[in-house]
Amino acid sequence: MRFGLIALCTLVLSPWSYGDEREELKLRIVELKKHAAQLMEEGRKDKAEGLIREQQELMEKLARMNSEGPSKGQMPSPEQMEKFARSMQQVQHLRIASEHLKLAGMHDMAMDLMRRAEDIEQDLRNAKEKMAKQMRGPKDQPQRDQPQRERPEARGNSVEAQLEQLRNENRELRKMVERIAQELRKDRD
Repeated sequence: MRFGLIALCTLVLSPWSYGDEREELKLRIVELKKHAAQLMEEGRKDKAEGLIREQQELMEKLARMNSEGPSKGQMPSPEQMEKFARSMQQVQHLRIASEHLKLAGMHDMAMDLMRRAEDIEQDLRNAKEKMAKQMRGPKDQPQRDQPQRERPEARGNSVEAQLEQLRNENRELRKMVERIAQELRKDRD
């Protein structure tokens, strides 16, 4: 069951792209590498070599794209926006499934699923921020003749670190509450 949850969470994020196809290429390269290794273990060397060649071609394509630099001012495609919306819906469904597991008395699995939903949601927020950065054009860059002001990102980093710390503490508190609730249930029985 846990493997199924991991697979589901992986499927939620796997089609995500960040304004260009670089992230999809990276994911595909990793998939090809794993699949080629599996085929080599099974003794299917000819098929594994084909996957390795495809992997090398994708790595060359990725290197060319990286040498061109990031694509600024590019609006996300409608497909990317649709994938993002679907992923957010899937996170909602994961939360609902977690609640159902909790009602069914499967609290550990419910907590695992809720944590995974939170992690996926954080990844989606990060992807959204990255997409917003890609959409900025040269006009959003600081001008040389204007004085440099403290960047809000610098303050944002400390806020993000504090937020992550709070999330971790919140998870720990949830675990403690869950353990206490389990103990109380055992005492009643």
